Amino acid sequence: MSVLDFAKDLLYDLKYAKDESAPELEELRMGEFIAELSNGSQSLQKLNEQFRHIAPKLQIVSFYETRPTKILKKTQIKLAKHVHLGTIRTEGSQDDFLRYIHQELDVAGDDLFKEQIVSKILERARGNFLWVHLAVRRINKCHTKIDVDNALNDLPAGMEALYDRMAYFIQTQPNVNDQILAENILGWATCTQRPLSVEELSDALGNEGLLELHRTIGDLCGGFVVIDKEGKVAMVHATAREYLLHGDNEDQRITIDKRSTNNELFKRCIGRLMDPVVRNQIMRNLAPALLEYATTSWFIHLSNGSATRPDILEILVKFLRGQHILLWINVAARMKQLKTLVVASRHLADVALRLQKLGETEFLVQHQAVGIIARWATDLVKIVGKFGNNLSLNPESIYKLIPPFCPEDSAIYQQFGSKESKILRISGSANNNWDDCLTRFLLEQKVQTSAIHAAGSQIVILANKQTTGFIFIYNSVTFEEVRRITHPERVFKIQLDNMGDVLVSYGYTTTRVWKTTTGECVKIVNNPIKRPRPQSLHFLQGGKLLLAAFEDRVIRTLSLVDDKSVEWEARSHLDEKSEDDTIISAPTCSAISPGGDMIAFGYRAHPVSVWELNPPMHVAKFNMASHETDKTIQEYIVGEVIQIAWHPFSGEILGLHREGRLFRWNPYDDDDSINVNSGAYHLSLSRDGSLVATGDTVGALKVYATADLSLLYQLSSQDPILHLCFSTDSRRLYDVRGTYGNVWEPGTLVRLADSSEYPDHNSDAWSESESLAKLSLHTQQYFPRTDNLTTLAGQSIRPLYCYGTDDGIAFLCEVGRGKVCELERLTSYMPIEQIVWSEDGEVVAVADLSGRLAIKMIEKAGDDLETWHVKHGSHFMVPSQNGHIRQLLFHTTSRRVGVMIESVLPSNMPEVKWICHPTLPNYLLGFGSQLRSN
Repeated sequence: MSVLDFAKDLLYDLKYAKDESAPELEELRMGEFIAELSNGSQSLQKLNEQFRHIAPKLQIVSFYETRPTKILKKTQIKLAKHVHLGTIRTEGSQDDFLRYIHQELDVAGDDLFKEQIVSKILERARGNFLWVHLAVRRINKCHTKIDVDNALNDLPAGMEALYDRMAYFIQTQPNVNDQILAENILGWATCTQRPLSVEELSDALGNEGLLELHRTIGDLCGGFVVIDKEGKVAMVHATAREYLLHGDNEDQRITIDKRSTNNELFKRCIGRLMDPVVRNQIMRNLAPALLEYATTSWFIHLSNGSATRPDILEILVKFLRGQHILLWINVAARMKQLKTLVVASRHLADVALRLQKLGETEFLVQHQAVGIIARWATDLVKIVGKFGNNLSLNPESIYKLIPPFCPEDSAIYQQFGSKESKILRISGSANNNWDDCLTRFLLEQKVQTSAIHAAGSQIVILANKQTTGFIFIYNSVTFEEVRRITHPERVFKIQLDNMGDVLVSYGYTTTRVWKTTTGECVKIVNNPIKRPRPQSLHFLQGGKLLLAAFEDRVIRTLSLVDDKSVEWEARSHLDEKSEDDTIISAPTCSAISPGGDMIAFGYRAHPVSVWELNPPMHVAKFNMASHETDKTIQEYIVGEVIQIAWHPFSGEILGLHREGRLFRWNPYDDDDSINVNSGAYHLSLSRDGSLVATGDTVGALKVYATADLSLLYQLSSQDPILHLCFSTDSRRLYDVRGTYGNVWEPGTLVRLADSSEYPDHNSDAWSESESLAKLSLHTQQYFPRTDNLTTLAGQSIRPLYCYGTDDGIAFLCEVGRGKVCELERLTSYMPIEQIVWSEDGEVVAVADLSGRLAIKMIEKAGDDLETWHVKHGSHFMVPSQNGHIRQLLFHTTSRRVGVMIESVLPSNMPEVKWICHPTLPNYLLGFGSQLRSN
């Protein structure tokens, strides 16, 4: 029976039921089948006449429409003259769906599996009861989980017939222009990265005289497209998109070609960004509606379309070579969407790679495009890393200020930076190309970093300042500081879960659990008695349980979800004994296996020891064989193991001896072990286990292939490495050194990640990683040591300036020339902290960390205008009990110098800066965030 026949029969039964005055029949609800009456207006007219005849006898008549069409709307208007009509949105039918699913679903499996199926059905339903009905019916016939997934993801046969009728409605539009407009709307609705608002879609279509887009969508799109309650233009259901994009039926009337549609969307997005009036519109807060979407999505449509086609490349190259790309960066910075630049970089790099694979072609534009696309792919990620904070604070800086600071061989410098050289000239840069240091995290003064971790979209740095722990959280894409967490005691260890959502910090007296997304502390427990320090923390049970190995060899657990669990619970105590059956000292390090069922301990003067935990049972010990070329070392090295880690898949252990030897060992096969001399003190494994990175006390960072410990990459930089880790995609390395952290993106790691020989984060990574050893990738980069600047001061009337460094050196410099001479060199190597010039520019006062104050006179050396002479004046010490020197200041009319000391200033003036009064030379003005005084 057809839906229309069913409706007629129902009306017939209703008519006679009312004629018999059945008191119990007071309400009629006609559901989704009404929407299927859109074909055949003559039948609807007859239906309307019957309702008009019956209406006076009915108490309530209500229609539920899931797909309103033009004909149904007209029918509603006519019926409204005789009966009361209302509308119920499909979003309110979840309870009905749930009731139907529980009633009809009959599939094998446990309760949890069935709940997951119900959740997925509701998630994919999108208000479409027909899809729910067909999906449930198909799931009931499934016997495997794969079949269930296919039933949820594939287009049901019954839906295809419905979509065929909807497509027929579009194709039978009498006006050809209406058909074209409908297909354009369908193209945007199916291929956009997110649902567009009505205003955005109107701008995307070009505002070509559209009277009312709401009505146009309802009249022309056959029900494929709807406007949801948030005003977004979306497909009526996910299967509708699948039908339009993957039509296998040769007789299907409408199909959306994904590649050609993405080409058109790319052109429209780029056209919006290249519009010459857009910048002026932005300045007047009249930005076009589509601008935000174009900013975040043009490169995705480029990648999904025909990116290597000459006409598409011509548009792309024009965009990259013009001011339009700076406008795009500016808009992304205004939107706080700098991650867009990083994502775009990946897509552009992919396009460049596809062009290179084309080989010899007949199109010149394809050859010319490779270079410019590849260089901008590099520039974008470097710009975010090095200038992200500047862009966030001042998006306009991309036009004039940032390009001159970029390397001379970069695309942004050659196109825009060189033009600004007459206004802003940068000297002192030795690199013509971008180096491997992507960015640097500069922390607040006097903090000492100790750990860095990465998971999800988070980079977390642990630092301590006196008796307080600080946890700095950064975005792993834009490197912006997201938030700062304070643990009010010294923190020894932190650990992130795999998703980067939960952070555990182990302090001096308490352990705290934090949500990284909000910074909220969700749990506080007291540390075990005697306050043992943890050596290894590991999340289990999907992040619900924390397993920890402590220096007392006790394995403890902490529930992260049970509110009643308010303390660490001892799980087992492992008594390690030496060969002479005596208890040995505490382990120097430990590592819990990925599954949480084994643990490895490292010792001083004792072999590495591995235990199973369930139940506790000793497995093996490891004595590393000495290097065969070094005869001065005994046959077996006992030494001291300072760090160990488990391979994520193979069950093997990698570790470091204090002597700097890196080893790999299989606890179940003593013969399967190798070692190399790395000179390192810290190590970290990539997430897939194919790479191991090491860092040492002189700033050297090395990357090895875990298969045979062959060296793939190394760099040398200043300051000892205190901790390091890989990024989640293994493209980058993070480390912390003293008061700062680094992000390194070596080309070697990027090439490995992009190479087909590089494993794709799966359990086969260990065997496949052997291919890394075959690649000739060993590259070395040296970063010359630079003395950190601590203070800078310039003359007010002459082109001289001075700066002090961390190593106790103060330099006299001249604008345009650079260094002229050394102003001061301290044998104590105390950092220079304060430098100030007198008003006449002839005297300089220099103060260091120890409280020593020196006075220097600057004068010309004879008639030589380019030579300066420094005369050493008096010096004296500020006693340490008086406090730290906060500022130096010369009197405006005399050679007296003022010294601001912490102990003299009032306690409520901690951050005040002083200047001389502009008209009263014997007065000072102090400026601070809380107080102003004179």
